[in-house]
Amino acid sequence: MKHPITISAAAAAFLFALTPAFAQERAPNASEAEASQKGASETGAEVIDPAPFEALLERYVDARGQVDYARWHASEEDRRRLNEVVEAIGQASVEGKSADARLAFYINAYNALVLHAVLERWPVESVMKVEGFFDKVKHRVAGQSLTLDELEHSRVIRAQFDEPRIHFVLVCAAKSCPRLRQEPMRAATLERQLDAATREFVPAATRRTESGVETSQLFNWFAEDFVKSAGSVQAYLLRYVRNSELREALEAGAEVSFSEYDWAINAR
Repeated sequence: MKHPITISAAAAAFLFALTPAFAQERAPNASEAEASQKGASETGAEVIDPAPFEALLERYVDARGQVDYARWHASEEDRRRLNEVVEAIGQASVEGKSADARLAFYINAYNALVLHAVLERWPVESVMKVEGFFDKVKHRVAGQSLTLDELEHSRVIRAQFDEPRIHFVLVCAAKSCPRLRQEPMRAATLERQLDAATREFVPAATRRTESGVETSQLFNWFAEDFVKSAGSVQAYLLRYVRNSELREALEAGAEVSFSEYDWAINAR
């Protein structure tokens, strides 16, 4: 999540594909239906089954995204189940999977590995007090040995996927992180999940101040991603904030400041 990095701004353009408003309907023939079903199956195929991870999230994560680490740690059976999820992450193969399937897998992998690392060291006041939590401790992910920083930044997620909304679903076990959801990412619903997480996080983290607009440190640490997507942090915020006072300030070029990040563990 945050492990402060030096970033540079870059502009990007968008390409929109328009679907005809009125398309002539017809029943597909058998070969077309079979090809369509096969394509949908291949596109929606997960790298690993997210159901075992989902069962654990539903059991130990509340609606606010806070984790009952103490109760989870006390359950030898459920720690074993998380170990099995982590083993599946390590042994997985992403070869031949769709981009959505791969991204969903890597987001789930990051969140599962963070939870596993915290439970392995429980009790933990803050992951920032654990030496090398992000940049030294290695994890097995789809046959690769990676730190959490390498998984998120330099080698996989940000390096391979041009998707700024990942910052609102990757959860590094801190109170200022986005809400950890009970529903893991899935290939077939990834777009909806990313959109919902962004629409929830951005307005909640952004407010009007006397000097301008204040928002999450995520927009400072990863400004490059948001500038690349929208041209500026202000423009990215404008996509999601609905408060008229905030919108007026952003449209007028208000200075954006960033709130202090609370690294206390996201425990309940």
